[in-house]
Amino acid sequence: MIDDPNMPLSHSGQARRREILRLAVREAAHRRFRRRLTRGAMVTSLIALAFIFRPNRFSPPSMQSAINSATKSAGKSNIQTDVNQPMAAPSAPREIYITDVPDDPNILARLSVPSRPPVSKYLNDDQLLQILSDNHLHGGIVVVNGQSKLILLSSSLRGTN
Repeated sequence: MIDDPNMPLSHSGQARRREILRLAVREAAHRRFRRRLTRGAMVTSLIALAFIFRPNRFSPPSMQSAINSATKSAGKSNIQTDVNQPMAAPSAPREIYITDVPDDPNILARLSVPSRPPVSKYLNDDQLLQILSDNHLHGGIVVVNGQSKLILLSSSLRGTN
């Protein structure tokens, strides 16, 4: 009978059985990894929600702690406190209404940096070479007829050999 589990397998059958077992083990490991990842994401989400929705997060400090800090900073004070005394209800915050915001049409002119025309100086060749040499510069960029040209001083003009 072919379906007998006790019957020995051929070489190809044993190889197939090992391949099936390898795939099953890999799938089980992948399933465990996904399960752990999902649990970690849930725990992280719960912790994040706990930090976001903490109770008394925006509540002001208690009146007793404010009085204690005031008496510590002022030294000895005449303020007497009663811990058992109920705190007064906080007053409603004042509402501020802004009805008109003045607009200055000249704000850009007042705050902007005034533009200046570019400073140009016309030099002949000897003046240019003298300025570069005096400033210990080995060259410079010169604009002639709208084209930029690189001017390099030779070592004999720089005074070095």
